[in-house]
Amino acid sequence: MAELLTSIGNIFVFAARLCLPFLCFLLVFIVVKDLFKKQGKVTLAKLVTANGLEFNITNEESTIGRSKICDVILNIPSISRRHAVITYTKDYGFKISSVFDSEIMVNDTLIDGFAYFDFGDIIEIGGLQLKLIPAPVTDISSTSKPKKRGVMPAVLLTFIQLIILGELLIHFGTSFKIYVVISFAVLVLGEWIYYSFHGFKDNINIETLGFFLTTFGFAVAATKDPDSMTKQIITAVLGVVMFTVLQFVFKKMDLVIKLRYVAGILAVLLLGYNLVFGLTINGAKNWVRIGTYSFQPSEMVKFLFIFATAATLQRLLSKRNVILFLGLSGSCMGALVLMKDFGTCSIFFVTVLIILFMRSGNIKVISLITGFVAVASFFVAKYVPYVQRRFANYRHVWDDAYNVGWQQTQTMIAIASGALFGVGAGNGKLKFVSASDTDLVFGILCEEFGMIVAFCTVACFVIFALYSLSKIPYTNSAYFAIASCSAAGLWIFQISLNIFGSTDLLPLTGVTLPFISNGGSSMLSSWLLLSFIKALGKNVIKEPAEYYQNYEEALQ
Repeated sequence: MAELLTSIGNIFVFAARLCLPFLCFLLVFIVVKDLFKKQGKVTLAKLVTANGLEFNITNEESTIGRSKICDVILNIPSISRRHAVITYTKDYGFKISSVFDSEIMVNDTLIDGFAYFDFGDIIEIGGLQLKLIPAPVTDISSTSKPKKRGVMPAVLLTFIQLIILGELLIHFGTSFKIYVVISFAVLVLGEWIYYSFHGFKDNINIETLGFFLTTFGFAVAATKDPDSMTKQIITAVLGVVMFTVLQFVFKKMDLVIKLRYVAGILAVLLLGYNLVFGLTINGAKNWVRIGTYSFQPSEMVKFLFIFATAATLQRLLSKRNVILFLGLSGSCMGALVLMKDFGTCSIFFVTVLIILFMRSGNIKVISLITGFVAVASFFVAKYVPYVQRRFANYRHVWDDAYNVGWQQTQTMIAIASGALFGVGAGNGKLKFVSASDTDLVFGILCEEFGMIVAFCTVACFVIFALYSLSKIPYTNSAYFAIASCSAAGLWIFQISLNIFGSTDLLPLTGVTLPFISNGGSSMLSSWLLLSFIKALGKNVIKEPAEYYQNYEEALQ
């Protein structure tokens, strides 16, 4: 009987190894197909010159100026590169604000900072008069409403989860921990409740990829440290709950603007507490322990930093906002340098560059800052012992494969042994290497599930980045464009450090792979950052009629 069960188990694992890559690829393909379907662009209003030249207002926030990155480009010497911002609010209608005290007139009256105006009113910028008129019906191209796609993504995801759980059950046999089964059961049940609540529509694809990545995070935790599953499921559930709550918060921009200051202060306080009471592990003082629970404040600060530094166009181009942005950026990165957490500091720096580019588009300033930091990084790598050791081993791990190069050489061996289809969940050898479920986690994915599955997980982060870029023209607020692109860019850089560092293509920095690396702080932070990407897709312009009252009268 025991031999029969063993044979059945071996057949199941063999079939699972062949089927899992196909199911993962199919799930990602279906999600991508829905995420990147063609979307129409809506014209809310028009600005018309005296000689009939028209400029479309296609966003709730639009910049006006000579710069090519403006929404309304007026190539006139008397107009500043960024001269004004037009915003639309459902409560007060259209509003025009000056950028850095640029001169603007509304109906021949010089405005003081900002003014509200309506259809038929005339604004004057740099001597050019523009009349606001409603968008004609022929210009309206509504975005398609979410359609029910059935339960296919949910079914595929559940099959993937059950296959992985089955492999783990067979591998561990009678020594299997019951709460691993409970954790997967909670994950599957939670997904179906979430999908049912949203009616299985095609606007939940971002969450599907999040659940997909979380599944492999659970698999890694169960393989390496089954006792950590309780922490993983608690933080995953908390992350999904907070993800859902944030979607309601993001609907109220006034509330978001108020909470930005709270987020910024909380970020500084968390890093300050870490500096004073933090624990030094592997050379970096980036852990805080409260009772029996330990966490990394820097993981939470990633979300808080983006929440605080993203802004609407009206506030984005104000001097006060620029000063606050630079102050918070300097405080966070300075604290991380003092903590000697240079890996996370580099992630923050790249995030700051992304936000700087989206705020100003000034390549010269960004290049200057990058050059300065590159020089500073050179001296850090040369004279800081902790960093110096890591750079000394870079590209030389095979020279001392049984000592300083042990982790990375074992990771590369594991990747090669996993080939395309892997050796099966729990059957890998890399799990016995230190930090295999955090810094080297990509090796576990490749070894146990194969390169096809591993690259499907990596593809999810590329999808997040491409999705964020594709939605920028359709979002109704610069806040969500900046926040989403910053979160996606942060992830792209972070996974590059993790994957290339573990394979000796880059120095090993000790950063995690979002969703997948074992750790409650990382899991919670990943779901919080995902909320920005989700919010970008939800906050798109649909029809002019939804944005201002008496639309039919305006057309007449």
